[in-house]
Amino acid sequence: MAKKKTSNKKTCVVCGDCDYNLMKQLTKLNQLLWNIDGYISDAKKAKHKECQKVLERLRDDTQKNAERLKQILIKKCCEGKL
Repeated sequence: MAKKKTSNKKTCVVCGDCDYNLMKQLTKLNQLLWNIDGYISDAKKAKHKECQKVLERLRDDTQKNAERLKQILIKKCCEGKL
């Protein structure tokens, strides 16, 4: 019979709904950030200044919100709660 290996590492805590939701929203925000510069470029080419400004603000707000979510998740990981 094989011996069971033991480890001093903490066992992984299963993510709850809140943790999943945070990760899911961070993923969605990052997907938007991946695409938004192209949208801004399209607005510039079409000379739609209002659209460009709205998209630039959306990008800036999205970057801030993504960073907030990332920091919450990092904190939870460091505390062993994720």
